[in-house]
Amino acid sequence: MYSDNAKEEIKARIDIVDLIRSYVPLRKAGTVWKACCPFHQEKTPSFTVDPIRGTYHCFGCGEHGDIFTFTMKQGSMTFPEALRELAQRAGVILQEDANPVERAKRQRRARLYSIYEELAAFYQRCLALKSAQIARDYLAERHIPAEIATQFRLGYAPKRRNALLEWGHKHGYTTEELIEAQVLIPPKYGRDDDFYDRFHGRLIFPIRDKRGRICAFSARILDGSHPAKYVNSPETEIFKKSHILYALSDAIRPLAQSPQHQAIVCEGQIDVIRCHSAGFTTAVASQGTAFTEDHVKLLKESGAESAVLVFDGDSAGRKAAIRTGKLFLGHGIPVMVATLPPGEDPDSLIRDKGAEAFQGILDGAESLVAFIVHSAARLEKQPESIDALTRTTAQILEVLQNTESAVMRARLQQEAAALLGVSEDALEEDFKKVLQEVEARRPQRLQESTAEDLEFLEEPDIVDFDDVEPVEEPLEASPAASTASSLADALAELVLHHYDNQPLLEDVRHCLPPNLIPDGPVRSLVNAIHQTPSQSPFQLPDELPEYRVYYDEVLERDERLGSETAPQEALEELIRKFWIQATEQQGKALPADNLQRLELQKHIGYLKSAPWRQVRATLSGNYEPSQPPEPSPPPTAQAPLSSEPFLPPAALSPPQAPSFNEPSYLPD
Repeated sequence: MYSDNAKEEIKARIDIVDLIRSYVPLRKAGTVWKACCPFHQEKTPSFTVDPIRGTYHCFGCGEHGDIFTFTMKQGSMTFPEALRELAQRAGVILQEDANPVERAKRQRRARLYSIYEELAAFYQRCLALKSAQIARDYLAERHIPAEIATQFRLGYAPKRRNALLEWGHKHGYTTEELIEAQVLIPPKYGRDDDFYDRFHGRLIFPIRDKRGRICAFSARILDGSHPAKYVNSPETEIFKKSHILYALSDAIRPLAQSPQHQAIVCEGQIDVIRCHSAGFTTAVASQGTAFTEDHVKLLKESGAESAVLVFDGDSAGRKAAIRTGKLFLGHGIPVMVATLPPGEDPDSLIRDKGAEAFQGILDGAESLVAFIVHSAARLEKQPESIDALTRTTAQILEVLQNTESAVMRARLQQEAAALLGVSEDALEEDFKKVLQEVEARRPQRLQESTAEDLEFLEEPDIVDFDDVEPVEEPLEASPAASTASSLADALAELVLHHYDNQPLLEDVRHCLPPNLIPDGPVRSLVNAIHQTPSQSPFQLPDELPEYRVYYDEVLERDERLGSETAPQEALEELIRKFWIQATEQQGKALPADNLQRLELQKHIGYLKSAPWRQVRATLSGNYEPSQPPEPSPPPTAQAPLSSEPFLPPAALSPPQAPSFNEPSYLPD
């Protein structure tokens, strides 16, 4: 994509000494310049910059290269990112900039970065206003001094209506640009002039990407007027939650210079701010979502070679530590878990007991295996019983199964055997059984066998309807969905936060009929989606006042669905769950000796295990989306759903969902 001429022109225009001197203090030493290496910790300068050759070299750690490699290493960038940044610095126009589509895309992204940068400065200035006293009082209560607030660019969003609009127009930003940046919420319910600042009346935490560019905000409520304590920016073209770690741009250089290249992973922004202010400058936190594989990859790309998890000591913190620890081990990164005293977090511990106390907690961190064993010993009533040992061993075997490095796995297995008081051979035997069971459960697929890429499925799960209690339980396949109170709430949250995602709305229209949803605001929402023509802007239904209150609360709530997985994948799991729940309800309504129960059981197995493209094709071919079906009463023993089987005779054909023209089991 880039010509050698452009690269050479950039090299000719940028003095490597000037570039590196903007990051590292250099001093002249003959014909070269020297400094302590920015990529590892040292006291005697061994990092040299040669302006004649245009290169740098460290005799301590061996790092060397030119302006491109330095920019990539220093900013944790890919080569194209480094090239574009240096081209901008040098005033060189790259060949790809001649492409009008690419140029427009970059200009749009640059405009978004500009909005967030200037708006952060505006919010920062507003922190000094008389009306921001409540924000200053909160910072004083949390013992965050002015210099720390300035370092992290904390601010305050005024409560006054239209303050953001006035600011935007004054600085040359259109209303549409502010809406696209997700900082201004457009009018709802037909009120054309009712715009308002998404973050009004809140303390502002600017969120920066790994290059230090502000790309989003997190805002904390101060007066308790809203149930959502934090509101985070929705995802935009420049902000993806899975690609952002709070304070990573500040932690990259300390990570490179620390002896163990160890990242400190916290749960919250205040914890990270407190850690950095106390000298623990490799601390980071995820942004408005649980830690994901993408976050682990991001840390690894940024130079982290190990990690220590410092989560709250309650049950939720313990579960999060175990789940996050498995992610690190799955990517070959050694991970330790630091156990905080009850009721403490990094912020309170450092604030009340000092940095030395927190360092002691870090020094006492233990492996994930040891953390599981010791946590179980505290939680189990009889930790030495066979039942307790079995439960603890199952957790450890899952950790071993997810550990990428064979050496690391062997070491953890040795440690686990010693802590559990069992032989390594016994643990190894159980581990092999786990691997065999995993292999046996894996669907056997026919690869590239036909033009349609048909797939063989496992024998579907068979359920006993008499043992099933159909409740709106959290989605097992989507951890983010487990925080929603019900399937309906989870669906509303996902749709309202992604109302402009046309493929997502299309799946709702084609695969989720409204009468699968309990009567209320969520069914009204799904009805509105069905009544909105394809590719047309979606409008919230204007119905009962209590429905409006519900929608507003969901819109203000920090999004939890679609954070660990893509929104489309989260919706797929929700749709499967709605259909499974409805099918279970039908099964329980049938007599035990009714043959149709078996067909329903097979259909549930299909809904659980079939690839989404097959499930979607099955569900979407049974009704016309523009004409939502009328709900029918649930079946009784005398009125079964249909004599038609769900599964056709052809082995590879997907089962057919029930027709809406037949007596429906869908809840009214």
